[in-house]
Amino acid sequence: RLTGGGSRATCFCKSPQFELVPFHEHDYPMIRQTTSSSLDRTELLTGVNFARNFMDDLLLPHGINRAIYLDVDTIVQGDLVNLWSTHFQEGKLFAAANSCYLHMSYWFDFDVDVVKNTLNKKDCYINAGVYIVDLLQYKERRIQSTIASLVAQHRHHKIWKVGVHQSSFILALYNYTQLLDPRWNLVQLGWNKELKSAKLNEAFVLHWNGEKKPWLNDGLYKDRWRPFSSDVFIR
Repeated sequence: RLTGGGSRATCFCKSPQFELVPFHEHDYPMIRQTTSSSLDRTELLTGVNFARNFMDDLLLPHGINRAIYLDVDTIVQGDLVNLWSTHFQEGKLFAAANSCYLHMSYWFDFDVDVVKNTLNKKDCYINAGVYIVDLLQYKERRIQSTIASLVAQHRHHKIWKVGVHQSSFILALYNYTQLLDPRWNLVQLGWNKELKSAKLNEAFVLHWNGEKKPWLNDGLYKDRWRPFSSDVFIR
C-alpha cells in the first residue's frame, strides 16, 4: 500500500505468513535527487518505484544475502525454490530474463558513450519485473551509486528513451547480469491478446506488463489472475 502525499510515501503491507520490512521514502534522500519533474513519464517518479534500488540497505541487516523480486502485476506458477537456487557465474550478481520483442536500441540512446560502451543495440531487452540478486555483491559494487549517477546524467542529456527506474536499473547492472530461463518472466500479458494457452501454462511467472492490468475493467487474461485475487495477503 502506498500512503502519504507530495514527495513522501510509505509502502507497507500485512501478512500472517511473512516478516515484512517497511520502506519509508523519506529515509532515502537519493530518491529526491533522482526523481525530478524534468524526467519523462512523471507517473513513474514516485519514490516507491525506486524502492528496489535499496534492497541491500533494507534486507542485509536482517541477514538476507540474496533476494527475489517480483513486480506486483505477476503471478507465480512455478516453484520459487528453483529460482532461489540460481548459481551466479563468476562476476555476476543479478539474474533476469530477457524479452526479444524489443531490443536495447528501443530503450537507450546509442549516441551516448555510457550506453554504447556498455550495451549492444541488437541485444534483447532485459525486463526487471522478476529477478534474483546477490545483495552482498550489489552493495560491494555500489550499484545504488551507479544508478544515482546515471539518473543525474540523464537529467542533463537523455540516456534512455523510455521509462526511468527500470532503464537506470538495467543499465547499472548490465555488466553483472546473467540470463534466466524466459519462463521465469513471461511478459506481454498486459497488452498482447494473442498469447497461446500452452505458453501461458508452461510459464513459471506470468507478468502483466503493459496497461491492461488484470484487475482493471479492460484487463487481459483475467481468468489467470482471478483465482489469486484474494486480499488475504495484502490489505
